[in-house]
Amino acid sequence: VRKCRKYSNANCKDGYRDKCKTSFSSHCSTALKMMEVVEDQPVCRTEKISSCAGDSTDCRQVEVNRCHIESRTVRRAAPDTRCERIPSTLCARQECEEGRVECQDEVVTGVDQVPVESCQFQPQEVCQEEEDGCRTIVRRICRRQRRRK
Repeated sequence: VRKCRKYSNANCKDGYRDKCKTSFSSHCSTALKMMEVVEDQPVCRTEKISSCAGDSTDCRQVEVNRCHIESRTVRRAAPDTRCERIPSTLCARQECEEGRVECQDEVVTGVDQVPVESCQFQPQEVCQEEEDGCRTIVRRICRRQRRRK
């Protein structure tokens, strides 16, 4: 027995279909963000002091730096970089079949049920009133047997 099946392609129109692909590209940008920061900075000044050698009569003037730390609030620019993925879709027309038919040959196995009969020949005497004699007729009597499973 030959069985055929028809398949239809829903995306196919006039022998063509659109095939699309989405690709992503990255776009990054950096902006400077101004922030106020507290920093420690040294504040120095130069002083002249007298420095004497071993005996106190030989002295001279020497410059010395004297510093202390002051906290100051300053504005600093910090970079803020952000990236985003941008999708772009590219489509192209591609040839396609609008529908196809596939056929296959299948072998069908049939099972015929054959009845099982049991037959016997039984003689039967038949007599008719109009005639004197009786005669014996042999009849074939058959019965179907049921198979038990």
